[in-house]
Amino acid sequence: MDLVRCTIATKNARSIYSKDGRLWTRSCTFTACGNANLIGGAICQSTSNQYIEARKDNDTYKELDNNDRMIKYLFVDNCRFDDCMARLGGGIRATVLRNNSIRDSVFNNCQS
Repeated sequence: MDLVRCTIATKNARSIYSKDGRLWTRSCTFTACGNANLIGGAICQSTSNQYIEARKDNDTYKELDNNDRMIKYLFVDNCRFDDCMARLGGGIRATVLRNNSIRDSVFNNCQS
């Protein structure tokens, strides 16, 4: 799933739940997402197996393991998270994070 230039505000709900897929967000704003009982206030990315295509900026690239399987993970670039709340991961809860999975992003008053 790709989200670009989105503004998302929720009340007592998570914005995005991604299961076993690539999640790429760029230039998005998440406001007041989640509640104290959720896992992942704005974003929850759950992966039972970590292989799929990854995407960065406008160029597509692949990270492969030794068996030529593609690695999947969360990628967040230039996003803002304000007043998000969850039991685990006020702004983001992710199963697989890699180097630079989250970059140039702001977390303001997110709580877990």
